[in-house]
Amino acid sequence: MSTKREIKRAYVALKAAAISCKNSAKAAEKNAKSSKLKKRIRSYISSIDKDIRDYEGNLRALELGTIPPMPPTTEYSCRIPQDRFKKRSLSITKLKEGSKEDAKLKRPRDLTEAELKDLMKARDKAGASDQQAMMDREREWFEHYYGTDPVQFDETGKMVQPRPVRDVPKRSLAIKTKDGKDLEGAIDEIIRILPIKEKPGDDYSTMPVDPIDPKLPKLPGLPDDKVGIMPIVPPGVEKPEAEVIKGLQAGLNMLSNKQNQSPLPNTPKVQKLKEDGIAGPKTAFGLKKALVDQGTGKVSEAVALGQFKETVKKAKKDGPQNLAGELGATFGPLLGKKKAPKQGFQPEGLALQDTLNDLGAGLKDDGIVGPKTTDAFSQIAKTADEDDLVNRFGYNLGFDF
Repeated sequence: MSTKREIKRAYVALKAAAISCKNSAKAAEKNAKSSKLKKRIRSYISSIDKDIRDYEGNLRALELGTIPPMPPTTEYSCRIPQDRFKKRSLSITKLKEGSKEDAKLKRPRDLTEAELKDLMKARDKAGASDQQAMMDREREWFEHYYGTDPVQFDETGKMVQPRPVRDVPKRSLAIKTKDGKDLEGAIDEIIRILPIKEKPGDDYSTMPVDPIDPKLPKLPGLPDDKVGIMPIVPPGVEKPEAEVIKGLQAGLNMLSNKQNQSPLPNTPKVQKLKEDGIAGPKTAFGLKKALVDQGTGKVSEAVALGQFKETVKKAKKDGPQNLAGELGATFGPLLGKKKAPKQGFQPEGLALQDTLNDLGAGLKDDGIVGPKTTDAFSQIAKTADEDDLVNRFGYNLGFDF
């Protein structure tokens, strides 16, 4: 049982660490380039203020003779929001590179005349299966800007040059996703949620607590001269880039498979991507097309399930590695940071337990991905069909695509 002195030291340490984290967050807010990042940092500072108030409340209770519970850890998790895209590798940024192919993603009415001519040239080189769809887009453009009235002829029988019935765009317009977002910004959203490892072996960093109090408790795992240093613990796990790109490609293929299996007539077919872990032009175009056709919500869900498919593949081969961390890194950005009903609870963990129970695991539905859930996942991943397991998990998460 912890003594009153030990409890006080723990809350003093946590308060000092939280104040230091707040100071660092304020500096980060001042230097942030985008309004969105500033807003995220301000929200995070508000959560730190709440922690500080909680610690101060427990310290006041101690002074009044009430002994609060010992905190579960003296390590304050300081995770200041960052513009993660700026840290991405050159390979990932290729997903944003533009190409002449991008004009195919625009609504016909958003095309300039020059872009339309480029598409007409591309149609001449396209395969027979694509030419009809391209001609339909061209027809839509002409009907929108020149109308559908019959062609007029002058008294000599010469065709009169038609005039547009509305203004044709003079400058290139931004491509929009199905949910109305600029395509470039939507790609940034997808990139930000990819759990890519930035520096091999650099799983956390440290920050000083100011002021350093010699009375602060020594932190486990740190030498004496590091008293007053709090680890900054990242949420979940970050993966090697090639593995994450494979998951991205797998997720995009899930969307294209569903579209290709559509019973609706005249549904265009989508080319399947090679799941090779390379962010090349085909993968970039596939991501853009999915965002235009499906919207950021569905693509985000599909990409996350693609990451889970890679987790299943690894578990099938080598067993799961930090399953709770991988789930948190992959699905946390989508499912939000709501207050957990109990320590260790993950909404994606609950969905995984439901999925494993559907396949006969017999787990307790508590949302905590502990040894029993990990063992059950390991066993089922080795025998279950990967696609079936992923689809069941997506259903239990409430994903709809």
